[in-house]
Amino acid sequence: MLLNLTMEEARDFIESAEIIRKDQVIPGHFRPCPDSTYKPGLDWLYRYERAMMKSLEPVLTSLPPDLIGEKSLFHAALSNAFRHAHHGDRLKPITVSVLQGRKGFLIQVTDCGRGFNLHKIYKHCRRKRRYLTPVGSGIRRMAESRRYGVFYNPKGTAFHLLYLFEDDLEKHFSHKLTVLLEPHAEAA
Repeated sequence: MLLNLTMEEARDFIESAEIIRKDQVIPGHFRPCPDSTYKPGLDWLYRYERAMMKSLEPVLTSLPPDLIGEKSLFHAALSNAFRHAHHGDRLKPITVSVLQGRKGFLIQVTDCGRGFNLHKIYKHCRRKRRYLTPVGSGIRRMAESRRYGVFYNPKGTAFHLLYLFEDDLEKHFSHKLTVLLEPHAEAA
């Protein structure tokens, strides 16, 4: 679900949030991966996702099974940063931070692009416009998710994925759901 939330509010909500992993991901630094099932050019993402999840398994005892993979929101965020923000530049860094608190975890994916107009993208989702290619469908999956809360910074350069260990997101954040036809409340 798309949330109208700030990073500080999310950190406060999951209580005692600490960074447990922070990476600067440079796609060009990954070796090719012949085992990758991902689209051509995204084998770096295949390798990175699996390495990250393997390192988090001991810390996050109950990782959701759909956190990684081609249909996951994390995959969509990294892919969007690479394709749209960095225009496929394999040397531009994408920063990934994972924070864990008592109530859940928060993943932040930050790119160094110029951002995007959240209001315009949300409007497309609301009107249920279909894209001609699968590119751009990630935001629709984000809006429809009930397992994860998703929000962006006002510029559209940082994606945040919120997961609660034992609670229902909608129960706590129904008042923070993004209304897809109104501008993002954080916008400056």
